[in-house]
Amino acid sequence: MRAVLKLVLVTCISAITAMLCAQAHAQSAALAAVQPFRPQLTVNKAANLCDPFLKAWTGVFDGKAAFDEGSIDPAVVYPSAKVSTVPPDKKGFYNRSDQLRIDFDNDGDIEVLQFEDYSVGWRYLGVRLYLFASEADFQVAAASKEHQRYDGSLHLDGNANPVPGVDYRLLFSYNPIGRAVIIEMSGHVYTLFEPFHIPTETSPQTVRLVQLDAIDSPQTVCSVDIFPAKSAFAAFRDSSPLFLAVRDIYGGSSGNSCLGTLGWTAPPLDVTLPMALFRPWAIQMPAPPLNEKEKKDLQREDAARELRYLSWALTDPQSWRDYLELKASRIQFITDLRAYYLNGFTKSEDEAERMAEWAWRNVLDKLIYSRTSDGFHLTWTALRNDADLPITPDSSPGDIARISIAAWQEMQVNVLARGETSKLPDRSIWRDALYAAVYTRQPMELIRYLASINGIRRAHDGYGIDPQSRSSHNFDDENARLLSQVLIASLGHTGFTSYFLERGANPDAGTNDFGKTPLMYAAQHDLMNAVELLIANKVDVNIATQSTEYSCVNLERDHRTALMYAAENASPQVIEAIIAAGADITAKDTKGNTVAWYFERNRKVADPATRTRILKLLGG
Repeated sequence: MRAVLKLVLVTCISAITAMLCAQAHAQSAALAAVQPFRPQLTVNKAANLCDPFLKAWTGVFDGKAAFDEGSIDPAVVYPSAKVSTVPPDKKGFYNRSDQLRIDFDNDGDIEVLQFEDYSVGWRYLGVRLYLFASEADFQVAAASKEHQRYDGSLHLDGNANPVPGVDYRLLFSYNPIGRAVIIEMSGHVYTLFEPFHIPTETSPQTVRLVQLDAIDSPQTVCSVDIFPAKSAFAAFRDSSPLFLAVRDIYGGSSGNSCLGTLGWTAPPLDVTLPMALFRPWAIQMPAPPLNEKEKKDLQREDAARELRYLSWALTDPQSWRDYLELKASRIQFITDLRAYYLNGFTKSEDEAERMAEWAWRNVLDKLIYSRTSDGFHLTWTALRNDADLPITPDSSPGDIARISIAAWQEMQVNVLARGETSKLPDRSIWRDALYAAVYTRQPMELIRYLASINGIRRAHDGYGIDPQSRSSHNFDDENARLLSQVLIASLGHTGFTSYFLERGANPDAGTNDFGKTPLMYAAQHDLMNAVELLIANKVDVNIATQSTEYSCVNLERDHRTALMYAAENASPQVIEAIIAAGADITAKDTKGNTVAWYFERNRKVADPATRTRILKLLGG
């Protein structure tokens, strides 16, 4: 059975790979059109300032460092200048304010530059820069109880909270990467405006030297493009199987929706591409040859990355399908980048291969939001135990899940044998293991074992929870959610779906922020066997999605029914089965779209006579 399941997974991924590889020629041509890029000086109002500015940023571009707050040292670029950094510790402006005393307009009187962060909660939104005409003016503002934060620092809130009778102005509002740099030279005051934003389709990523003036608006003196606009690589991005999969994951190329249906946000692919395409040498990668420890560390990092990657996909069936497409796109992505690097960056096949492999890793780390702890507890547990996990980027999802679950089971046996129960993680690891086992179609024996550990043993009070396993007042709710999530993971596998329905999984459960039901997933993915099983279990075919103000994603078209999902995505058999089960063909979504409107978007039903027949059934 295990060999059969593995063959099914490999066949599935191979089929996706074959489909994606059919685009290889067009994609390679699109990548061949990408031109090498070097930093460019686009605003030059003072050559004595801008020439060294360009040289400094070109040096950063050519080096290994990332573009962060330590990118250049203004004191080195402008050795005759007085340079002040606020705050001095460079740790950011969170809930604080700082001042600099400067003869700002070179008239012999000292003015005060006040720096104020405008953070909201944990979000750092930038810094505002105020100019006070005198120390006395500043002290009056600072003493005002109406203009203080909880920590006692001055907070003017832009122009929304003025201080009566005080001579000051909002000089500048900007968003550096956590510091402000003030440069005094030749009787003028400047600030560095470092790269915090990403390129847009038409605008490059820039760094600027800005002259501050007490009378006029701040003026850009020097501007250097350090990455081109997205249009420079749009043809490659938009034809890349990797990007197409990511676009589906985000619900669009903007990346403003949630990662997966239930996950966190993360940068879209076109944020990570400029580094891979224009500065690949800056991607952190170990230099060969590797010693044994370095090889082991690399292998463990790859194992953790693949586990995190798989964990991220366990949120719902759509994320899982996107994950399979994303994983299948790896070969094509590396093939294309290898050729690209050979053409413009290196003459060595081995070096090009290594650069392409690490570009892939860099993309994954950005996409899967590696700065956070992953939800798949097997990663943390197995690595904490210093286990050797033979997981590589080429490992199949089934092998990744099987190896990691086995490693955790072995660790648990060893920990319990030593009596070190405090080193065991919480029971949620069994939940995550069950999700992974179901999505990767592990043997039924393992599914039963993991379900039993999770308290899913027999149908009892509507949820299939063994009453002897309850340990808290909300155990029923937690396990009801577990059952609904594992039910949607099982869709498409008749045995698994039947198993969880028999143990009380609620076929009408809303499984995400907007209440998407198992039947909606089955309809969207054209899973006839799952539709039949759910209908046989008296599913409510007319439940509609319902976003709330707390939803991760507010649907553009809400109040969607299973029939709408089927009409847009499924075969005639699925559509007819849902209609026969009593689906309302007159239902409309929040945009007023009917089920017939959704069917017009269906690309699976091609035969004209069949389309006419189904459209008539849908009231069109």
